[in-house]
Parts: sequence; C-alpha cells; structure tokens
Amino acid sequence: MSESSRSYSETVRRVAADIAAHPQPLRLRPAVRRYAWGGTEFIPGLIGIENPSRAPHAELWVGSHVVAPSDVEVGGTRLSLADLLAAGAAAILGQDAAVRFEGSLPFLLKVLDVRSMLSIQAHPDSRQASEGFRREEEAGIPRDAPHRNYRDRSHKPEASVALTDVWLLHGFRPPAAIAGTCREVPELAALLRGPAEREPAAGLPRAPEALSAIYRHVMTVGQDEVDQALRPLVDRLMKSDAAGALERSDPGFWLVRAAELFPVRGGHFDRGLVSLYLLNLLHLRPGEGVFTPAGVLHAYLEGPAVEIMTASDNVLRGGLTPKHVDVPELLRVLRFDTPPARPIAGEARSSCERVYPTPCAEFELSRLDLGPGRAFARGPVRGAEALLVVDGEADLASPGGNLSLPRGSAVLVPNGLRYSLGASAEAVVFRASIPGAQDQDVH
Repeated sequence: MSESSRSYSETVRRVAADIAAHPQPLRLRPAVRRYAWGGTEFIPGLIGIENPSRAPHAELWVGSHVVAPSDVEVGGTRLSLADLLAAGAAAILGQDAAVRFEGSLPFLLKVLDVRSMLSIQAHPDSRQASEGFRREEEAGIPRDAPHRNYRDRSHKPEASVALTDVWLLHGFRPPAAIAGTCREVPELAALLRGPAEREPAAGLPRAPEALSAIYRHVMTVGQDEVDQALRPLVDRLMKSDAAGALERSDPGFWLVRAAELFPVRGGHFDRGLVSLYLLNLLHLRPGEGVFTPAGVLHAYLEGPAVEIMTASDNVLRGGLTPKHVDVPELLRVLRFDTPPARPIAGEARSSCERVYPTPCAEFELSRLDLGPGRAFARGPVRGAEALLVVDGEADLASPGGNLSLPRGSAVLVPNGLRYSLGASAEAVVFRASIPGAQDQDVH
C-alpha cells in the first residue's frame, strides 16, 4: 500500500470513528454521469457549474453505488461515501440497516435530465436478479462486460417525480387498445393483427396472455417483416412531422425522434420502435410521480425528474439503444399482468411533506415544500436519510451541527440524529429514507 493510500485509509477510519462518537449531518458531493442522452443545462444549473462545451449531464447520483459513489466533505477533507460506509456502516446506517443491507446505502437517489429518449427497458425482481447473477458469474462473464445483464444480485424497482413536464412510456396498453392501433396505424396492422386477434375472453381485463403473444411476436419475428411495417410508417410520420402535424401526445411524434436517434445499418429499423404503440404514453406534470416495479417495460422520453431506486445496475433492454439487447432474457423477466399506469400525486403527510409510497423495503421518497411557516422536523433518524435541494435554499439544524443548503446541495443524515429543515423563502427538498428501519442503538 502506498503512503497516500495508507493516509487516506487512516482518514476514513478516523472520520468513521468520529461520526460514531459524534453523529453529524454529512455534506455530500453527488456524482455526475455524462451519458449522451443527457441535457446540457438543467443539471449544471442545479449544481451551479458552467458548461461552456455543452457536454451532456444526464444524471446526478446521491448514494454509495460502487459505480459512482458520492463524496463526503468532512472538515475540508473529501472521502468516498462507499469507503466511509465500509469503515463505519453501523454508525451511519444503524446496526439493523447495516446488517440488512450489507453495509451499503440501500437506495440510490438521482436527478435525471432526459434530452434524448432512453432505451426500452425492464428490471428483474429479487429472484430473477439473484439467479441471473449466479448464472453469469458461473459462466465467467466479467461484471463490466458490455453483454453482461446482471451486474449485482439486487432487484431494481424505481420511483420518479417530475420536476418539470416529463414524458415516458410505462407498461403495456390493453390488448383492445393495441387492436385499435391496427385500424389507426395501418402500416402496423399486418405485424400486430394476428397476435392481437388471439386475445382471451373479455373477462380478463388486462389479458396478459394476449399482451405476451403480441410482444413476443414483435420481438422475435423476422427483420424483413419488421422493416416492411416500419419503413412506410416512418416515411409517412416524417412528412407529418415536417409539416408540424405531430404533437407530443401522439406516439408518432416520438417514433420520428427514435428513428432519427437509433438508425440501424443496412436500411433496417429497430424493432423497439413498435413499442411506442404498445406501451402507455404518460405525461407527468411537475410534482406528479410514477412507480415502476420489477418486470414493467418502460422508457423515459423527455424531461428532468428526481428518481429513487435500489442500488442496482441490472437492466434488460428491448431496443432503441446501441447497448446490449438480450431478447430471451428480457421476455423472461417481463410482466404482462400489471394494472394501467397512472401518474401519482403523492400523499400529504403534513403541511410541507408529500410522500410517494411504494411497497419497497429499501426506500421511501417524499417531497418537502418549505417556506415561512412551513418547517420540517424529524425525530431520531432510523437508518439514514438523504436530502437533496432542487429549488431555493434550506437550512438544516441538528445537535450535530447546522448546514446551509443552497440549490443542488445534498446531505446524508446518519442514524439516530434529530434534525429540522426550514427556509426563509420557498424551497423544495427531496427526502430519501429507509422505511420501517428499526434500530435499538440510536445515539
């Protein structure tokens, strides 16, 4: 070990011991992810940096995920949150959460700014992730290999809340609506009509067997048949788009953009384009959210949002991406029995807190609208909580110290610490916590 590495390790251990003895709010420096689909203004503006080259800033990560952990700023020293948790998880998360989540923060809080649509994708449940990870480990596939599907053992449910207008695809439309597409979009009739006509009895409201048959057909039919359907459709819609006849509420609007973004060599078309007519098109207004459980096919199309998920990187893709697409594995994890997708407004827990409930044991997300007469107070934290200021400026007070939190600031409040948040003017803070964490060793 080099002298600098030894000195860093000693600093991490010292800071962890200090947090155990004197709990304090930890100012975080989120990690920026510069994927090509990201916007160039929202995230730089949020964190107060210049972006003269207009480089894409796609995501801001608040968490300890090994791919891009946040840094912790303590006494002028910057440390990796992942390293700090490795040295003192029990002090930061509490003994119960440290054991349950193997010494890591169980959630990853993000800000995304989607300028160009993301891939059609779904995520595995816990059993599928564990089995898939084991298979790929036994097969000797490197964890960073481009064709690897399962990079960890965790499921990856997600919840997101729109910061401005957000458009996304989320879950399958009912078979009857897809059958209607055959009439409204004649170019797709030959591709969809056969499977759609095999819809089970009307007594099955979502008819998962029909949805499965339709999607499996689209994803496995020969490329020539896909091209025959999509070539005239893309040509027609591009003419409509050039004439200004397509609105964002029309799947054709997004198909034109996807066809331009994801061309396939040799004059072929990405079959993921068909999913724009198979999935629900959702428009989230500011403050509206959506929950995405395992197995639900989805894709972000446009706009900035706060997102929370388990700390996992397991993704199965169904097209509209240059990345690895594994159709058999995607079909294995997909669910066709989910209810219709609807935006959720959240539940008011107090005059300033709105919670977006999910069934997940790893995270809970809420939005705090602060201002004169609207402060938020929290008793001893159970587990750990992350706070992210997305608008205005907030002030955090706690027995372990006070922090001023300008827009773009993030902080981790460790187990056992009480705190309050206030603001002299309007401010918006997102709070990520561990639901139902039970710790007996609070400070």
